[in-house]
Amino acid sequence: MQTITTKNKEQTAITSPVVWKYALQFLGWFMLFYWGTKIIWGLTTPYHYYLPWLDHYFNYIILNRTIVLESSRKILEAAGYYMYSPQPDVLTISGEYGIILNYSCLGFAVISFWLAFVITHHGRWWFKLIWMIIGLAIIIACNIARVCLVLLSGLEHWNLPFGLDHHTWFNIVTYIAILLLAIVYNAIVTKNTDNSII
Repeated sequence: MQTITTKNKEQTAITSPVVWKYALQFLGWFMLFYWGTKIIWGLTTPYHYYLPWLDHYFNYIILNRTIVLESSRKILEAAGYYMYSPQPDVLTISGEYGIILNYSCLGFAVISFWLAFVITHHGRWWFKLIWMIIGLAIIIACNIARVCLVLLSGLEHWNLPFGLDHHTWFNIVTYIAILLLAIVYNAIVTKNTDNSII
């Protein structure tokens, strides 16, 4: 993949084959991750076309949910709140307010966006892997913060700013974080293209 630098910027017009190749590769990877995850979700949920071995060995959707809920539980317990999970996807605070963390709350759209960006962009595999992990950690951390804030706001009867729901706020915050991360990633890659360190 050719990166866009000052040396080849004349080739980066919107009609350039380089731009179209990048856009198509990005879109292909995004669709693979986004729709692939939806397929995995369908095949690992008992009331769909269920494949037990896939659920047992490759259910990263449940892993994501477990990380988010358990981390949120530990944080709020450390803050002195009583936390209880009557079901694996439910978390309640002080026996008064609870949430159900379903598939649409796990951030797989922004995760797919980030993974597609890193894979499509220039860089060696080890560099890309490090940045994929950094982005995933940031997205999951944003989701943990959201769960904690939603539980606390429900318990304390806080109103969310500007009347926006927590899904919208999560999308705004995570996409801004990922955009900033992408700018840093691109700056590092562009700076180091000539000496091929990255």
